[in-house]
Amino acid sequence: MYRTSSDRRFYKIKKDIRAAFVKLVLEKDHFSDISITEVSDLADINRKTFYLHYDSLDDILTEYADDLSEDMMQYLYASDRFDAERLFQWMDLHRDEHPFVRKLYAQDRLLVFDGKCLNTLRDYFSSCLFTGRQVSSLDIQVVSSYLAAGLTEIMKQWTLFGKEEGRAEVIRQTREIMDKGLSGLEKKPVTGLPDRSYESDAHMEHFNTMQNYLSLIREPVNPKNVRQITEVQSRRIRDLMEAAWKIPFYRERFQQSGTRPSDYKKADDLYKFPVLTKEELRAWINAELAQSPGKFKSWHAYSTSGSTGTPLKLYFSPNENAWLTANWLRVLAMPGYNPFTGKTMSRTLLPGEKGKDLDSMIQRFGILRRRSMSDSDSARKLAEEINLYRPDYLYNYQQLLVMIASYAKEQGLNLWHPQYFAPTGSQISEESRQLLTEVFGSGLVDAYGLIETGSCVIKLPGKKYYQINSDTHVVNTYTEDLTGPSLTGQAVITPLFKTEMPIINYVSGDGMESYIKQGVRFIRSIDSRAFS
Repeated sequence: MYRTSSDRRFYKIKKDIRAAFVKLVLEKDHFSDISITEVSDLADINRKTFYLHYDSLDDILTEYADDLSEDMMQYLYASDRFDAERLFQWMDLHRDEHPFVRKLYAQDRLLVFDGKCLNTLRDYFSSCLFTGRQVSSLDIQVVSSYLAAGLTEIMKQWTLFGKEEGRAEVIRQTREIMDKGLSGLEKKPVTGLPDRSYESDAHMEHFNTMQNYLSLIREPVNPKNVRQITEVQSRRIRDLMEAAWKIPFYRERFQQSGTRPSDYKKADDLYKFPVLTKEELRAWINAELAQSPGKFKSWHAYSTSGSTGTPLKLYFSPNENAWLTANWLRVLAMPGYNPFTGKTMSRTLLPGEKGKDLDSMIQRFGILRRRSMSDSDSARKLAEEINLYRPDYLYNYQQLLVMIASYAKEQGLNLWHPQYFAPTGSQISEESRQLLTEVFGSGLVDAYGLIETGSCVIKLPGKKYYQINSDTHVVNTYTEDLTGPSLTGQAVITPLFKTEMPIINYVSGDGMESYIKQGVRFIRSIDSRAFS
């Protein structure tokens, strides 16, 4: 692999290495005749310094291909519309490099650029060529791949291989092929989300939940797993941004920020992306529903409580919901609870919904037993339900648990002590903490999250800090006015598993004080709804 750095000395040495390598490629008969020692000597460095920048000579080729494809992408996106001539103009900018490139291609040493060039062009066409056309997602994929493959070959033949004759005719023919090839494709309205059925995903949801749960990191953050956590987080950030790039709503936000998916490799990179407010999310969801209401029939519908305004209705695909459930099972398990053999009692999914036993076939075998509590029942009735069901893990909105605890204390009622209980939805005041532990016992788990994002921050019993589920979420803190990063300020949350209807950089309305340790963010305190 090749390494990067913003250090000027590092950059100068790398530039000297690449210049020496290009010179030797042009002088030698074959790539295999070049050695690292020769490159190092010509660059006036030793072999040890070479290995600080590259692991092998092939890494120089990989870096060169990456630079070329990135440069081509930036050049194409600098224009409002595509014209085949822009590709030739871009190649003209690199005319001095053509002898070097031709020699490498003749020895099959730069094939890696073919793949990168093809992917760049395909992504470009998918994002820009079909605006305003009613074309299916399959047609977009097929036509973009076809055009990208053809133009990649044209680039090689007419410029990289030195065949400059007929350039104007090639441009004319390319324009004609693109115009005729696209004219008959318009079939049905294109939406911002993939045009497919989710029924098969729904059938596999329970299996996927278990599979996802097993893949999650269930131990508290420690020096042994912090590297694994950051690697998983970075990979999922890249996957999420690649998925978002294909959705028109988010494509506009990429363009607004002047970035592309390749610019997002770690949690801090998300500061480059625009924040998402509840109003913007609501408008997007409503637009998707209006355009294709039947698409969400296999999705899960949830709703916020509406305590800060109009409730927000949200949709999770079966795959997203499998991750949402797996992540919550992980939250349950982190203190030591077994979510498979224990019993949980929790809030209903939608406001006003009646409480019920969720007794599917799995629950009848004593696995994942759970019961929901209605938020419209009286404190007396809810207290009776808790004592009757005797849950091992109880979680619900803090206001509801405080209401139940206050009633029990006033009435002198002994409430069942679950192994663990988690008040959600708002910050726990010291007064509420004392009341809840007095009534429900010592197993208080301080779990923070939103309906929109799922649970993402947790303070385990006995700990002084909150840890973030960084393998499934990014929780960044911004200045109060949301203009940039700050260790203390507004919490902005991104669930990394929500890739089919993403929620990226969502403004929570909550305040947090954070700190960074070993590249991972931790939370010292949460000020719920500080900015609502």
